[in-house]
Amino acid sequence: MDTTQGTTRKRRGAPKAAVPLMTAEELAIFGPEPSAVAPADPAPVADPVTEPEPLPATGAAQLAEEVRRVQTLRHALEERRDALAEAQRQFNVTHATELLDAKEWAVRVEAAEMGLKALALAHFKRTGEAKPTAGVEVKLFKGYEYDAAVALAWAKDKQMALIPEALDRKALDKIASVTPLPFVTITETPKAQIAVDLDKALGGAQ
Repeated sequence: MDTTQGTTRKRRGAPKAAVPLMTAEELAIFGPEPSAVAPADPAPVADPVTEPEPLPATGAAQLAEEVRRVQTLRHALEERRDALAEAQRQFNVTHATELLDAKEWAVRVEAAEMGLKALALAHFKRTGEAKPTAGVEVKLFKGYEYDAAVALAWAKDKQMALIPEALDRKALDKIASVTPLPFVTITETPKAQIAVDLDKALGGAQ
């Protein structure tokens, strides 16, 4: 102990080793102490296999009842479909003017789109410019032309692009797009495409 200014303090030493509860001889006889044995995980309990319950035996009377139930449900569905069709008919009568107007506007939009595509294609052929302005552009779509008999002979020889005893044209087109084939001519057809969302393409401008 250190005595400083009348105060007694104990010096800290190394922690004492735990004293075994059993001697070596007892350990040899009785095994390790309970605290020294790690608790074993409980064995998993297998879930009982759930067998599907068999359908109950049915007689002719019960089957007849089920047939009538299905018949009732079908009638209910038919009534609802008829009610929906009648509602649609009434809507068409009530809004005949608006529906006709919408059809006319759809024809106008289609005609305007076709005209815009024609102008874009003409501009592309004249200048080679694929994106002349926001909202419309010209893309090149590849086509593959070849003699069917020559192509089939090649496919059989290479064991590629074959559907049993027939030429798989889609597969051959894919092969020709990455591997030059002497009997295939690749063409490119320009097609004008208008943006689906013109508001977005034009930045919200009208």
